[in-house]
Amino acid sequence: MSGIQRLPKDETKTAQTGNAPMDPATARTFISAAPDHKPAVEQAPEREFKLTGKKRKLSPVIDPDLLDEFDEVVADLCISRNAVLTMAMRMFINDHNRKKREQERY
Repeated sequence: MSGIQRLPKDETKTAQTGNAPMDPATARTFISAAPDHKPAVEQAPEREFKLTGKKRKLSPVIDPDLLDEFDEVVADLCISRNAVLTMAMRMFINDHNRKKREQERY
């Protein structure tokens, strides 16, 4: 066989040369002392909802009988649950804002 071959790993060699692996705390201290070290960016707090694209994913708890009735109506309209819930939320918000403006006038 010709060419360069890799030597077998020898655990005692690292201990003899002083290049033994560092424990994580020592490694973090060593890295943070480096002149080019950039501190870790603080992580944003975990959201209580999941994002899917530009929308938030919800998990409402709904009475099964009401959900069955809702699914029948949604199927009759050939519209997704999500679309109907979005429209209903928009209508609710618009109605609330309209009533609020009317109360402010008087």
